[in-house]
Amino acid sequence: KLQDHLGEIHDLDLLWANAVRLKVFRDQPALEHWQALIEQARKKRVDAYRQRMLGATSLWNLWRTELPAEPNVGALARIEGWARALDPQPRHARHVATLAMELYDGLCASGLLSPQIKNGRETLRTAALMHEIGRSKTKANCHKSSSGLIRKLRAPLGWSAEDLATAARLVRHHRGRFPPGRPALTRLSIEQLWTQGTGAQAHRP
Repeated sequence: KLQDHLGEIHDLDLLWANAVRLKVFRDQPALEHWQALIEQARKKRVDAYRQRMLGATSLWNLWRTELPAEPNVGALARIEGWARALDPQPRHARHVATLAMELYDGLCASGLLSPQIKNGRETLRTAALMHEIGRSKTKANCHKSSSGLIRKLRAPLGWSAEDLATAARLVRHHRGRFPPGRPALTRLSIEQLWTQGTGAQAHRP
């Protein structure tokens, strides 16, 4: 149906152009009359096309969701390659990432975490792969150093700056207690911790 609209718009444009070129109208009122009719018919088809293609539930957005994710995957791969170059123990990081994915999938399956969190799984996996890159700079307080390095990155295609900031927070607080002065965090659910920007860090007494 959309292709029909586009084809008919093209045909109307072609019809008008040829009519004007061949001077088929006997006078100015006839020209204006047919111009109005053609413009009305054209507008009807343009409006129908726009109605299908614009808005949150439009076909355009539907088609975009079906596009392959190679650009995003490629950008994440570059970040992961950068992390491997900095991490003195990349094998350990890959193991942590595997465990993190199993935990994430389990939490989603149990209903404790929503799978609808945008880029949630990718953010956690990338954070796990980068969680000790700070050891390339210092052994003391390396998690803070890792977080700082991540915050300096440019967000990959398909990510927002907040996604990258969430990865940095996950790395910064992935072990130990919650930040001092925020005891209320211990009463939040896992999903609340994530969506409020603290990351799903583990509380250890």
